[in-house]
Amino acid sequence: MGIGASSVILDTYSASFSNYFIWEVRPEVYIIHNPKSKVNIYNSIELLYINENAEVNNSYYISENDFNIHFKQADYNRQKFGVLANFGVFVPFSSHFGMNFYAGLGIK
Repeated sequence: MGIGASSVILDTYSASFSNYFIWEVRPEVYIIHNPKSKVNIYNSIELLYINENAEVNNSYYISENDFNIHFKQADYNRQKFGVLANFGVFVPFSSHFGMNFYAGLGIK
């Protein structure tokens, strides 16, 4: 699960964001093929839902025809659903630290 708000936005377009809020849920189920091995190989299924809302002020966007369209205010809402099938490897470097290398295919 994740959550975010206005204080964590990186403003790259000199736009003013207000009432920004994002939350996401990404449950994942793992099937570990060699659980007794030090390096674990696995497959997983990941579901995702992302909901993002903001009010954007004094900004622009680039249209499909490459025109810059400037605006004073816009209400922004994005919802994203998806499912992904992953293949990966858990590689431990110590008893408390490691890396998760994976690749996957899915629909978003």
